[in-house]
Amino acid sequence: MKTKLLHLLFLMPICLSGQSINQFFSLPSTQYAVVTTSTTLDQSAKGENVNWVFNNLIASGTTSTDAYKDISPSDPEAIAFPFTNILLTTTDTSTEEIKLYALEAANVVDVTGLEQMDLTLQYSDLGFVGTFPYAYNTSNNGNSISGNFAYSGVSGTFTGTMTTTVDAYGALSMNDVGGGAYSGTVTRLELIQQVELFVGIKVGDLTQTSYHYYDNSSGDLVFRTTNVEVTSGIIGNQSFTIMESLIMSPLSTDSFDSQTLAGFRLKMNPVGNELSFYLNESLKVHEVLIYDIQGRLVLKRPATHTIQVNQLKSGWYHIALRTDQGVLSKTFIKK
Repeated sequence: MKTKLLHLLFLMPICLSGQSINQFFSLPSTQYAVVTTSTTLDQSAKGENVNWVFNNLIASGTTSTDAYKDISPSDPEAIAFPFTNILLTTTDTSTEEIKLYALEAANVVDVTGLEQMDLTLQYSDLGFVGTFPYAYNTSNNGNSISGNFAYSGVSGTFTGTMTTTVDAYGALSMNDVGGGAYSGTVTRLELIQQVELFVGIKVGDLTQTSYHYYDNSSGDLVFRTTNVEVTSGIIGNQSFTIMESLIMSPLSTDSFDSQTLAGFRLKMNPVGNELSFYLNESLKVHEVLIYDIQGRLVLKRPATHTIQVNQLKSGWYHIALRTDQGVLSKTFIKK
């Protein structure tokens, strides 16, 4: 269970538009089912129009939930992990807690640290994830990383590379593991971390490979997997694979048919000082909510098809319509 936490480094859900990933972080309170499989999943295919069929997923009975906290320079988290301004905590129903520390500025995301129980990774050369939007067939080209580690009573330094690539898009289908069966078009993000561990001399290697599948319509991260291989004569040889399937998104649109979803359109995107949208006339809107990329509610307005957003800073936002049939949402850019 100790090495399970390593998967979180690359398990941050983000929002998607077409075959371009717009935002690294998920909305708070997104929930996933931890799953196993009866046979090994084949994730080797890359490129355009891939067809993934994952119909042998088995719910383990454990779920995980994401939560966020803004970090200021004087906070203990920023002192322990310099440059941190966002902390993601993922807690599962077995009460295991994993913390990912990150720096986000001007649509650039860097990993600054990771900790749980007796494992700590502190990055001195930060883990550059990418500049968002992140388009299909682009990569960060293998960012160099280094820092300090502590694990199982052993402490030292690490050095290696972190590589992220939007490597594939196509159709994905999955069986029901608690949130309903899934069938849709997705774009995939591949993330690989290769690290050497040192305690004066080299004592081990760590290789981590993660795949994230994002729905092209809603932007939801619908499926994510991570495989970790640790080889060390001191720490010990360990390997594991963890898989998680989305069971609830805070801005889920699953209750609407395709015609209703297609009818919800923004008049312009990016937007200036005014945001306007079109909507199927059969829906009754109760209120309009706007969230920033960290899931914080920044605007709340009564039912209207035009909203003044001049007070918002430039960046990525989510608009959510609370209707008589559920919540509809989209991502937009404020210029």
